[in-house]
Amino acid sequence: MTSMRMIPIAIAALVTASPALADDAADVRAAESAWNTAIMAKDGAALDRWMSADFQLVAGAAETGTAVPRAAWRANLQRMTLKQYETEVTDVQLAGDYAVASLTGRWSVEMGGRSLNGPFLLRDVWTWRKTGWQVVRRFVVDQPATPPAATASRP
Repeated sequence: MTSMRMIPIAIAALVTASPALADDAADVRAAESAWNTAIMAKDGAALDRWMSADFQLVAGAAETGTAVPRAAWRANLQRMTLKQYETEVTDVQLAGDYAVASLTGRWSVEMGGRSLNGPFLLRDVWTWRKTGWQVVRRFVVDQPATPPAATASRP
């Protein structure tokens, strides 16, 4: 009989957990916005707030991509001329103390005589710490090319 009494408590816990997850997703979206604003402004104090000490940027496939540690990433950012840097969070998935944010973006950057322009896709991995959400990994994914128009064919 006592297990039957626990069912309403368990249901209440599940129902009340949903708003908490929604709040966490909103917090991650807000953290993304603040961090990306700090990137455009090259605001060192704000970058320190949002980036974990063990942050890495991973470009390309995770198993073959190049991992850039936080210090090198920060040094590269200082050498960049950011003409345009815009991001939009398209999705946030939560799992315990971790969140993965998917972003689309567009940039126009000059660095060392090279120009980088166009759209990009990102996946940021955030973790909850005592001080709040911090990004630990950023995976850069090439923007997929627009598929060619479908051609009619007979079955």
